[in-house]
Amino acid sequence: MDDGDGLENRCTCKRTVGSNPTPSATDSIMELLGSLNIEGTTVILITHDMGTADMCFRRIELKDGRILHDTTESEGELCE
Repeated sequence: MDDGDGLENRCTCKRTVGSNPTPSATDSIMELLGSLNIEGTTVILITHDMGTADMCFRRIELKDGRILHDTTESEGELCE
């Protein structure tokens, strides 16, 4: 079932990744999400795993609801 907002894709990703993804499953999902982002889809990924976060083009780190760091892969420094 697809509600037009990608529900089917989200469910597929959840089933593939589960709660303990293998490194190859994580890489596959990150590749898929990266492709979607390049095509213009906004992707929001929430993780506590810094290795996974490091695969992202942009990373916003929060603590107690406040932004600590906002970096992009190309800049490697705080975004303005």
